Amino acid sequence: MNPAAQMPGFFRADTTAPMRQVLIVSENVLVRQGLKEILSQEFRDLMVVELAEVSDALLRPAKRAWDLIVVEVGFHYDGAFSAIREFRRHRGAASILVLDLTANDRNVLRAARSGAAGYIPVNVDRADVIRAVRRLLDGKTFFEASAAVEAEAQEPRHVRLSARERLVMHALAAGKRNCRIAAELNLSAKTVSTYRRRVLDKLELQSTADIVRYVVANGVSLPE
Repeated sequence: MNPAAQMPGFFRADTTAPMRQVLIVSENVLVRQGLKEILSQEFRDLMVVELAEVSDALLRPAKRAWDLIVVEVGFHYDGAFSAIREFRRHRGAASILVLDLTANDRNVLRAARSGAAGYIPVNVDRADVIRAVRRLLDGKTFFEASAAVEAEAQEPRHVRLSARERLVMHALAAGKRNCRIAAELNLSAKTVSTYRRRVLDKLELQSTADIVRYVVANGVSLPE
């Protein structure tokens, strides 16, 4: 018997068929066990490994050729999308499926932009989970609520900003410091920092320099 089949977190339903390897990364043990149970009942050629921490998956040597990696996006952890980009760089052959515990439609597009091949919210039924896994194992894509992806892809990201956030965005793009923006908008410097973080998050950017480039490239006008 293959010693790996006796390790915790593995199952092997059929010892004769070629095995495909799946990694489930979720902080929630119920999520991991639930997915494992679904996959074990539906697919007879899978070996599944469970990990609680994305960092553990990234730090492991790339000895396994994963066919599918399922990554949870949860309420208390928002590093999954950065992790997906890392997976794409270091585990390029694997298809990545995002399981969103927040069921936030905006995460559909974030998943696609990060390099995931599929997305399902936590409230889908068992049939959709199976359908998504099957499509990704076949080298295809699966994005639940794909209409949301298409609609959001057609609109510029800055439409997500409030009028005040757009004012802060323009001030930052003009090279103004937080203290000056605070004085001009009659806000505290801490509040300006909060607005800056919201602008970066909504525009999916990393720095003030990125904001400058975005404003110039998109010709963003001041709110009326």
